[in-house]
Amino acid sequence: MPTSDRLSELHSLIMRETMRAEAAGAAPAFSTLQPLYAEKNTNGVDLSQRIARLCDVEHLCADIAASRFTLANINPLVWNDDLENALREATFPDRVTGGQIEIRSLMDSYYGSCWTDQPESQFAWDTFGVAPTKVRIESTVGRVLAALMHPNDPYFGLHLYAGLVEYRRDTELAKWVSTVKLDGLLDSEGRSLALALSVVRDDFQQESEVRIIYSHHEEDSWVQANVTLAPHLDNDKGFARIPCSWSGLIDSITVRSNMPATAKARLTSTLASAGLSVPIVDSAIV
Repeated sequence: MPTSDRLSELHSLIMRETMRAEAAGAAPAFSTLQPLYAEKNTNGVDLSQRIARLCDVEHLCADIAASRFTLANINPLVWNDDLENALREATFPDRVTGGQIEIRSLMDSYYGSCWTDQPESQFAWDTFGVAPTKVRIESTVGRVLAALMHPNDPYFGLHLYAGLVEYRRDTELAKWVSTVKLDGLLDSEGRSLALALSVVRDDFQQESEVRIIYSHHEEDSWVQANVTLAPHLDNDKGFARIPCSWSGLIDSITVRSNMPATAKARLTSTLASAGLSVPIVDSAIV
């Protein structure tokens, strides 16, 4: 997690590389900028932090086969929580007109993927992975961001973030929404607003969630050509499917002991077809 001094240093390093490249008449080196942006766009976690998530094997295989990663629109309907993305309901005084400023349309442009920094547990399987086709994939914050930050995306540093979720009681969450200042949420690189999506109600504290956040800029030509939105219930933009380099992303995949043989065969075949050498481990818990 970068300190304020480190954030300033990262900003300077990014600007220095950008100006160096421009002076040479070239584009900034992605290999230099990517780890700097990845570190800058985190909150509460280091890039080396190990994380894992439970997901359905069919969805995982579909994403790997298509070289994509699917994230869910962060709103109450899709996440089944009326306090999710609480800033959707926030209003701020307009100093010019004397009216109110709403940011719902802006907040609805964010998508997320839930991970955890906790080891494999019975609780997690019982809560999120009870179906026999569920699997647990492991990685690190840095590798996930590296896999999703695309070298051909000129604004990759404005699209991906990672934050350790901050849990608050309902009353504290409501107070935060009513007192937060718009100036404190807006910065030129979108970091503060994106990471504000990691503030949620404390009912889910046992999850110890690390949230990967994607900011969808539909006006960007690269986004228009490479990102697909898919519906969920009555939300026609419920899911975002973004390009993903799966090579090196997953450390291991843990499967339930009762996983159907056909599902396991599909997983093995998908990994092989994608050229991924990832160990598949039977869970010792379920």
